[in-house]
Amino acid sequence: MARWTAAAVLAALLIILASLADARAASAASQTLFVELFVNGAPRATLAELRIEDERMTMAASVLRDAGVAVRGEAEIDLAAAGFSPAYDALRQTLHLTVPAALLPISRRSGPARERVLADVATGAAFNYDAFVQTSGGRTSASLWSEARLFGAFGNLSTTGVVRAGSGLGNGYLRYDTRLRHVDADRALVFTGGDLITGAMAWTRPVRLGGVQIGRNFRSRPDLVTMPLPSFSGEAAVPSAVDLFIDGYRQQSDSVAPGRFVVDGMPVVSGAGTATIVTTDAVGRQVATSVPFYVAPDLLRPGLVDFSAEIGLVRKRYGLDSFAYGRAAASGFVRRGMTPRLTLEANGEWSERSAALGAGAVWMPGLFGTLSASVIASRADGTSGTQITAGYQYTGRSFSFAAEHRRRSDGFRTLADFDLRDMPAGGSSTRAIASLNLDRWGSIGAGYIDVKPLRGARARLATASWSVPVTRSAFAFVSADYDLDRRAVSGQFRIAFPLGGGSASTGVGRDRGRGFQTQAEYSRAAPLTGGIGINAGAAIDERGRTYGQGEAVFRTHSAQFTVGGSIADRRGAVWAGASGSVVSLDGGIFAANDVSDAFAVVSTGGIADVPVHYENQLVGKTDARGHLLIPRIIAYQPATVSIDPMKLEAGLMPTAVRRRIAVAEGAATVIAMPIRTLRSATIALVDDGGQPITAGAVATLADGTQSIVGWDGILYVEDVAQARSIAIRQPDGAQCRAAVADLDGAVSFDRREHVTCH
Repeated sequence: MARWTAAAVLAALLIILASLADARAASAASQTLFVELFVNGAPRATLAELRIEDERMTMAASVLRDAGVAVRGEAEIDLAAAGFSPAYDALRQTLHLTVPAALLPISRRSGPARERVLADVATGAAFNYDAFVQTSGGRTSASLWSEARLFGAFGNLSTTGVVRAGSGLGNGYLRYDTRLRHVDADRALVFTGGDLITGAMAWTRPVRLGGVQIGRNFRSRPDLVTMPLPSFSGEAAVPSAVDLFIDGYRQQSDSVAPGRFVVDGMPVVSGAGTATIVTTDAVGRQVATSVPFYVAPDLLRPGLVDFSAEIGLVRKRYGLDSFAYGRAAASGFVRRGMTPRLTLEANGEWSERSAALGAGAVWMPGLFGTLSASVIASRADGTSGTQITAGYQYTGRSFSFAAEHRRRSDGFRTLADFDLRDMPAGGSSTRAIASLNLDRWGSIGAGYIDVKPLRGARARLATASWSVPVTRSAFAFVSADYDLDRRAVSGQFRIAFPLGGGSASTGVGRDRGRGFQTQAEYSRAAPLTGGIGINAGAAIDERGRTYGQGEAVFRTHSAQFTVGGSIADRRGAVWAGASGSVVSLDGGIFAANDVSDAFAVVSTGGIADVPVHYENQLVGKTDARGHLLIPRIIAYQPATVSIDPMKLEAGLMPTAVRRRIAVAEGAATVIAMPIRTLRSATIALVDDGGQPITAGAVATLADGTQSIVGWDGILYVEDVAQARSIAIRQPDGAQCRAAVADLDGAVSFDRREHVTCH
């Protein structure tokens, strides 16, 4: 009996051991693990559930999608069978999964966002003038052109005109334009009331009106990209660095995750070019891909709309009559980007006796430039007509070409033809121009113009030119023109070289009227900051007749003066002129040699002789009232104005040393950079017993700033005015308060002894 009992126990043990072995084998053959997942070397944020059966690894499709792998369905996916390469590390509990890059998300990398600085406008006034006097042949004439302008938050109100005396065009005052102009930069719109020029496209002609106008003003938004920009794509198998080169110049560097990537929005030069994308992985392996592109500035990016609309009275005899207005008229145009390759255009005009309607398109077929076409139909005074225009343009790094053909029927009329009623409107014109860059051999240009009116003589002209460097600083220029109808040839050969801070040129030329001429010229521009400029030239023709002209320009910060003379076949003339501007802004009157557009006044709060820089260029020093006028600023473009604190005297502290500004067109702003006069002081603090305050105590001044008390109770403050109230917390926690009296009599580097802290 005992023998059977022992046998039964042994059998039971064998069965249990066999069961445990089977369970262990089953466990080894099928496991469910939570691992850290890496896809093509890039870590994923969450743990992933992994199943292992024998050597087969599976993972739920939803887990792979969460990791950025584009798979379909909801079932378990065999990683190896799906074409993936899994590598499981049991020690680190990680799974490195390599998948085709096409299954990973597309990452986008855009160019740096363009900076926008809100344009600031102060209220002020400006008066520009240009006086000119000339004597020739015993007759003297004089003129004074002027512009008066008010500006502020309302926009700018301006009027221009000229006063003439002794002129063949009549004496007295002649008004040119008077207008109120307001720009809404947020919506890139401009509103104009008064004398204006209608908006136009390449295939329409503008006209002057007296009325109102609304239109786009993309100039006010330099941060907007109006033309379509190319996109460049690539692929990275592992985390990599990406460098984008445009025509050999690096434009952007970034890092990308494994998978496909797109680089777009990069500001590139217009015309044809080549982009090179270089990917570099962690071990330094590089792959470079070159992609050609073409950027057309006459296209609008998809969805962008450009337009202009006007209504008013047609301006007549402009430049001859101050208030000559004709019939009522309205005009407008609109352009819209439809696709990155297509922009549609339309225009319309109306007056009491005429109307016109047109449509056009600009299309970029690929990397070969742009094609344009338009047609306008008009009806005026009972007659109808059409204008058809077709053109092509290509701009490359070494070769450029443009051509246009325009044909107008006899009855075609637009608003621009009102003052040209007796001139034939019909006919055709063709123009073509090409240029070729030959690197060290210079550049070649060629052109052709053919104007064929319905009535009158045809004019055809062919031109060619070649410019080539002959030394590092000198170049030669040769050109020739041929009139195909008159069979006349003209041309010139010149050599230009630097001389005395300017440039000189000499050569020989020939034209139909004067024959051969030998010429020499010299020019040196007057510095913008002030100085003398010279322009002089002389020529002698084949008959011995001499011609000459010379002019000197003296430019100061407040005005520009000109004096000159000329002689032509023993008849001479002399002249003199003065031009400049007077500005009223920030309570001051300033004189400048030119404030034709935007400008600014820097105010340092009454501190004189402070150097001021505009875009890192020294523009001058503040005057006795702490003001400096910066006369030339590009409207709406962000710019940096700064002062140099190292040039300030001791005791002067600027509240700001740099400002980022933008100024609206035709207006000005005040750039406040106040400089305070600091009266620093050393204060010896003592307690009620006359003992110095313990070193390390924390002193809180009146403006909230804190400082540490040094040995012997010495406290240094940059501005003694803040010492009117001092709160002291000593290292042992004790607190007291002190105050410095007689602040009005304080001077820089003052020292106050035995200031008691109660």
